[in-house]
Amino acid sequence: MGNIWILVADSTRARMFSTEKRDGPLKEDFDLVNPEARMREQELTTDSAGRATNSATGVTYQYGQDGKHKPEAVRQFARQIAERLRQERSRGAFEKLYVMADPSFLGELRKTVDSSTKTLVAGTVDKNLTRGSVEEVRRALPDFL
Repeated sequence: MGNIWILVADSTRARMFSTEKRDGPLKEDFDLVNPEARMREQELTTDSAGRATNSATGVTYQYGQDGKHKPEAVRQFARQIAERLRQERSRGAFEKLYVMADPSFLGELRKTVDSSTKTLVAGTVDKNLTRGSVEEVRRALPDFL
């Protein structure tokens, strides 16, 4: 049996594990981080929000802080992971892939992973174990991958 990869991810971190046997121990191969997803929205923008006052009503409001920078950082991280998976699949690094991710981030990954890589996805688990131990990750997977 070929190499089996297990991606464990959320919007801030992605860990990749591998095993060579269906019931074998997991080895952590690499770790990707997305520091922008941990930042507050105002830290992601260089300009502070503008202020304007409506002369007719006298109401002051802010503009320019639309809250779109953080979601874009999450989408970009999902694309980065998907690209890494595509490259590794292209070179034959894995034959089977399991994806374990925070439920909201799992949706982003599904949107960005290419169709050829998707064909190698043997299963998904909507659980966030990015901070879990190797043993916790293994327990959350099927007994025989």
